[in-house]
Amino acid sequence: MKRVAQALLMLSVVFLSVGCFSTSCDAGTEASSGAENTASSGPAGTSAAESEVPAVQTNAGDRAAAASANTAPADVSREPEEKSRPWTMQLEPGVRRAYIDGMLVYFYKNSYYDASVLKPSPDDANLIVRPLFDFVPSGKKGKEKRLKVFIDPGHGGDDPGALPLRSGEPEKRITLDIARRLAFYLRASGFDVMQSRDDDRTTVPLERRAQMAAGWGADIFVSIHVNSSPSPSPSGIETFFLAHSGMPSTSMSNAGRITAEDAEMIKARNPGDANGDENVRLAFAVHRRLVKTSRIPDRGLRSARFSVLRNARMPAVLVECGYMSSRSDVVALGTADYRERCARGIYQGIRDYTGGRLAPGLPPVPVPLECVSLREKNAAAEEKKNNKASGAVESGGTVKADFPVLYKPAWSPRYDHAAAGSDPDMAARRKEAAAAAGIRVQN
Repeated sequence: MKRVAQALLMLSVVFLSVGCFSTSCDAGTEASSGAENTASSGPAGTSAAESEVPAVQTNAGDRAAAASANTAPADVSREPEEKSRPWTMQLEPGVRRAYIDGMLVYFYKNSYYDASVLKPSPDDANLIVRPLFDFVPSGKKGKEKRLKVFIDPGHGGDDPGALPLRSGEPEKRITLDIARRLAFYLRASGFDVMQSRDDDRTTVPLERRAQMAAGWGADIFVSIHVNSSPSPSPSGIETFFLAHSGMPSTSMSNAGRITAEDAEMIKARNPGDANGDENVRLAFAVHRRLVKTSRIPDRGLRSARFSVLRNARMPAVLVECGYMSSRSDVVALGTADYRERCARGIYQGIRDYTGGRLAPGLPPVPVPLECVSLREKNAAAEEKKNNKASGAVESGGTVKADFPVLYKPAWSPRYDHAAAGSDPDMAARRKEAAAAAGIRVQN
């Protein structure tokens, strides 16, 4: 009987062990399946980590355990640990469209089947896919020196740019507003910023804009525009990088034929060709964030040979923040809310690029605490608009300029932003500078 009891005991132990192993395997399979579903989600699919405000989750069990141990629960106000996920790419046979990390990207050539495996063309794999998938942050950007960002608000002066359908501001004023908001964010984060124009009276030739950036020693060139079309159908965000030498631009490929003039442009060598990989990385980083913050359709990451892209001697990107010919886009473009979201998206894309945060799944860099909240900006703009309509004047006997001082930096920090956290008086000095400029700082 003793031996029988020992045998039964051993069988029960084996049974329990097998049961536990089966449960863990099932759980692992379920988790793996969930990960695969996330990775293979469609173009519109996004992960929780990609949302604008990352959520920190706790469960009742954790709180109960902490309470029973007479200790406080974990700090749920801090940001979650940043973990990237693998790159994903969805191809369509016989077309140039692809989705990389859920973002629409236009290749130079059609994807094709190779031994039943759908692949991008060798040129696209080397010129567009490789710079993204093989990117390894060096950790040097932003630490050796203060980075310089040159912002180019499209058009200006005698050139109004695209005009709205019925009423509203021309492109030159919209791009200037977005540029000023972007400059505010960048300066508050420790970047040096220069604009090709900071008013609505200056006409800057196209070739002069890239020369200004090179003469200043810019590290990044960002050109801001608003698109237009003879048709009211197109709507959404487009982002452009310089087409590689020897490759047709997206518009050339869409036309279905290459003219003699196109052929000459394809063969020509441009100063911007030296930054091929960096152009793609910067453009992708900006496009990914801008599409999410703008909340309008994604019309894709594209290649072009615009003058400012051809002549930029540093990594360069050109963004189209919507269509003036679209009824829905033009309504959004006329609001401070939308322009603020465009500026925030471009800012977060630049921060991703300069901080080596190109990997998918990382949450966006939050805007600087020095920046005024969107609600306060809109309230200030609305109050200013009402004062103008009633003929009231601001303190000092003069009316504020067309663009409120709220959109200009309250304080340009002359310090290495990588070591900003070591200065205990930094926050106090920022608040004092903001108060002097009449700006309320978020706590």
